Amino acid sequence: VRIGRPWWLAYVPYGRDRVKTSLNRDQFQCFREAGLFDAVPDNDAMEWWDKLAALMRNAGDADRMRRARQAERLTLEYESRRLEMLGIDRAPQWVALEDNTVGYDVLSYSREAGVIVNRLIEVKSTLSNSIVLTRGEWKNAVSAQSQSVFHVWQFPSRCLQEFSVLDIRPSIPIDGGDGEWQSVRIIVDTSGTGRCTS
Repeated sequence: VRIGRPWWLAYVPYGRDRVKTSLNRDQFQCFREAGLFDAVPDNDAMEWWDKLAALMRNAGDADRMRRARQAERLTLEYESRRLEMLGIDRAPQWVALEDNTVGYDVLSYSREAGVIVNRLIEVKSTLSNSIVLTRGEWKNAVSAQSQSVFHVWQFPSRCLQEFSVLDIRPSIPIDGGDGEWQSVRIIVDTSGTGRCTS
């Protein structure tokens, strides 16, 4: 299974029922004879399922990381063109590549009242219509509200949506009682109004 990577492997993290419905009759029989579909599987069968699920979760994490890095690279390219158009003779810096604790992914620049100021960009990528924002990412953005922006890249179209802190603020939860939020899934408009790269 690890070497051949059968197509049903993607269903393993979602449970045995999802795998069952994706197998042909011969495959199903092999699973059943191996005790993998027993109502209460033995320890070996459970370990087998758990290892496959972990393998697929790690693959999912690797895919997300590759997409995140691709989005950061797209932001660098976009910002390089933007700076050139603004006549700012500086290059954006891929901060997250060197230090992922800084609080933003790309350092770029803008011009305000003739003065060059920092532009702190948190880069997100999505295959759907939502992003996940952590409390730390939000706190960093709020601490430099006038300089912070969020770049959301929609894949596979590679369309960019840019949001300010004020755009995101209505979607941020409020802590209550003894609880405090740690991450939030935010629905973003991916209706095609963003800038797409070729």
